[in-house]
Amino acid sequence: MNLPTEFRPRITTAVPLSDGRTIPVPTCEPLFARWTGEPPAFSFGRKPIVEHDGAACFAELAILRKFPPPWQGAWTAAFGRLRLWRKMPASWSAPSAAEIPPERMDLLSEIWKRAGQRVCLDVYVYDSTDFLFIEAKYKGKDELTKSEIRFFDAALGCGVPLDRLLIAPQDEAAPAPRIFVMSNLVHNEQVKLAATFWNNLAVAALLGVFLVPAFYTRHTTLQQALSIGVGLAAAIALRMISHWWLTRLRE
Repeated sequence: MNLPTEFRPRITTAVPLSDGRTIPVPTCEPLFARWTGEPPAFSFGRKPIVEHDGAACFAELAILRKFPPPWQGAWTAAFGRLRLWRKMPASWSAPSAAEIPPERMDLLSEIWKRAGQRVCLDVYVYDSTDFLFIEAKYKGKDELTKSEIRFFDAALGCGVPLDRLLIAPQDEAAPAPRIFVMSNLVHNEQVKLAATFWNNLAVAALLGVFLVPAFYTRHTTLQQALSIGVGLAAAIALRMISHWWLTRLRE
C-alpha cells in the first residue's frame, strides 16, 4: 500500500484474540501538535484537540485528512448507531455527513455480523483497490477496548489481511507556532506613521538643532557653513529613512 509516511508501520502492538492467540498489529506513530487556540464549542466529552493545517480538529479527522487523493474515507463513530464524519461534529447527535461506497460498506457489514455488534476502528480509508482500518490512540493514555479487540478478531475471521489493520498511538507534540498576520490596512497605517515621524524629525533636526543656532549665535562664517551642511546632511538622511518606510506600503 502507498501510505503517507507517518502511517507506515514501524512497530507492532500485541493484541490478544478470543481464541487465545496474540497477533502483532502493525503500529505507526504519527505526531500531532496540541491545539492552543479557542476550543471548539463541542468537545466530545473533553476529547483532546489537535492542530491540523492551522485548524482545530479531533485526532480521527486529522488522521483522515492526512490521506491525500485517491484515498477517501470517514471517521466511523459506531457507538449507538453508525455515523460517518469528515468534518467536526457539532453535537453528540450529529448525523452522518459522509457515505461509504457499497462494496466497502459490505465488508463492514460482514465484520459486524461476525462480531455480533456494530463496532469499528476509528478511521476507515480506501481507494479503488485497497482499504485500511485505523484505530487512533493517545500514547500511554489510551488502551484498546474489548469492542475494538472484537473488531480485530472479526475482521481477521472475515479474511481481512493483518496489514489492513493499523493502530496509530499519537505522541503529543509541542503546540504549533501561532502565526499572526497583520491586515494590510493596519500595516499601511503603521508605515505611514513611521514615515511621518522620520520626516518630522528631519525638519526638526534642520531647523531646531542646526539652522537656528547658526543664525542666532556668534559663529564665524565657516562655523555657520559647517553647521548648515551637517544639518542638511542629517535632514537628507532622515528623509531617506522616511522614504524607505513608504516603500513598505502594501497594495
